[in-house]
Amino acid sequence: ADYYANYEVNRTGNEFTSIQNANNILGAMDDTLQLTTLMLLSLGWSLCRSHLTRNQGRLLQIALSAYFIFEMSSAFCTDGSSGSCSALSIMALVIRSLILLAIIIAMNFTVTQLKAMLTHTPWVPSTPIQYARCKQFAVFRLWFILYLLLPTAFLLVQTITLTWKELWLTFLLDTILQTLMYFHIGVTFGPMNEDFLTRAFDGSLYNHVNPNNPPQEGEEPGEQQQEAVN
Repeated sequence: ADYYANYEVNRTGNEFTSIQNANNILGAMDDTLQLTTLMLLSLGWSLCRSHLTRNQGRLLQIALSAYFIFEMSSAFCTDGSSGSCSALSIMALVIRSLILLAIIIAMNFTVTQLKAMLTHTPWVPSTPIQYARCKQFAVFRLWFILYLLLPTAFLLVQTITLTWKELWLTFLLDTILQTLMYFHIGVTFGPMNEDFLTRAFDGSLYNHVNPNNPPQEGEEPGEQQQEAVN
């Protein structure tokens, strides 16, 4: 809808209200779903914890509901010179900025919590999984910071070098950035082969390499595997 609306403006010089409204509505829904996904990931939902606390769930619902209401109200407000439309857009932008700040704080808390667990918890067969989770969130945090900074760089390039004829490049770069963000989330937090991470510590790897030399009675498989490595 966004590309078609700009195409019609370039072709005829007129804006179509219905297309613009549809574009604004779809954009509001997409932004809300994106913020919801990023917030749940930053809190470690379904990755480090099975459920959110009551206070976390309540705050998340209030913030996302408020953002969706203001964003949808701003989507139906097409009069750019109206003070109420500007106020709705500003409120939606403020709430979005606060949610992004909360995402960064929650992500840092999750990474710190995982590192503390690895530091103060005795070594168990599931420890490699915790290391993998910590690495996932650390990489995701870096990409999320780039995701926040790159739109500003695109805007600077647009203001300094591009004319109105090349504005489509800004929309294209934003779309590519969104696609790469979703792709990175899918790759980073995709299904993890936990058996592959823990097989070096549960004896299965040693039994696979040395099928004719099983561990002796009273001896742990990991001890024999360590002797074989040495």
